[in-house]
Amino acid sequence: MATDERSALLTEDEREAVWRPIEEALTLPNRAFTCEAWFAVEAEKIYRQSWVAYCFEHELPHEGDVMPRDIIDFPLMAVRGTDGKVRVFHNVCPYDSCPVVLEQQHRREFLRVPYHGWLYDLNGRLVGIPYWDGTPEGSLASLGERRADLLPVACETFMGIVFVSLAEQPEPFASYIAPLAEILEPWDLASASPGRMSMGEGETTFSYEVAANWKTYYENTCINVLHEAFAHTLYADSPEVPRVHDGVKTYWDHVDRNFLALSYKAEDFANTYPFLDIPHLGREEEPVNAYYGALFPNLHIGIAPDSIVAVLAFPERPDHTTLYESYYFRRDAATDPTLRTSREVLYHLWRMAHLEDQRVIEGVQRARHSPAVNQMFYAPFWDVMHHAFSQMVLEALGEK
Repeated sequence: MATDERSALLTEDEREAVWRPIEEALTLPNRAFTCEAWFAVEAEKIYRQSWVAYCFEHELPHEGDVMPRDIIDFPLMAVRGTDGKVRVFHNVCPYDSCPVVLEQQHRREFLRVPYHGWLYDLNGRLVGIPYWDGTPEGSLASLGERRADLLPVACETFMGIVFVSLAEQPEPFASYIAPLAEILEPWDLASASPGRMSMGEGETTFSYEVAANWKTYYENTCINVLHEAFAHTLYADSPEVPRVHDGVKTYWDHVDRNFLALSYKAEDFANTYPFLDIPHLGREEEPVNAYYGALFPNLHIGIAPDSIVAVLAFPERPDHTTLYESYYFRRDAATDPTLRTSREVLYHLWRMAHLEDQRVIEGVQRARHSPAVNQMFYAPFWDVMHHAFSQMVLEALGEK
């Protein structure tokens, strides 16, 4: 990044403070969480260059299902084609700049642009331009050499999550997803199926909003470990939290490339999390470890032996983030009526944790406007991942 661009984001003192060893380092400055100009640079350097978790495959269960979703003002849409595959396209008609779809649609044979009626098949190919040349049927030949098909977006699927990249030359997806795939190797992902949540009115995906920057949310989800004992009722009642015994951590900081996770042995917290009698998701044996993790920049994931909770975080503004959440169980367990109570207990625990976190996260976001402190410091014992995340952001912005 050029010097003039760099100085628009950070002073040299601020930058140097982020890159110090944790014992002396400071966090990102407040304007990294509140400033429109900083947000715009993140949109360009991170969300339009990295792989981004875009949607869940099960949000488009049928052929011809279509779902529009923007990535920071970039209109995109996911479409399940006649071959059953989910594809993603730029959601814009090249003739009139209108979105091809304005809202979610189901079981469509074709996609009709609402402004001037152009018609696309499910593979993004233009098949009809009624009256464009003055005739009812419209001749495609009248377009000449103009590009008129929808522009596809690079997309890949992992664990039922569709990832997209807007980069001209995306990083190989296998390389991007490797840190998470390696963690999940003991889990039988092929057997995982989404459960329907009462809190989402029986849907497989639940959405909600947080009045905070995406990084403020990120810092809380997995990389801030100490807060558990003070922000959450479940952990306040636990004899195993804070996660330390005789000055030694009872968890480990998993820092691997673009993946950060609070990691622990499930049996070490048997007195914290309730027994739910849900069949485990292991390939053969029950997995022994559990994780609360985040794959940069926007996938947040809770991995337990019997379930996986995935949250997709979408920045909307510097102080606003939209979240989409789904829960995965072993296929039979996802719908088994005898396990409904157990599933509902899990949903309730996660929702209560979200509400407890949201109260604090939104408070932190408001406090970032205070002139009292510009850059905070770290607890070297607890904040290894927070320190790594701050540096991860700057590296992605070219501020190393």
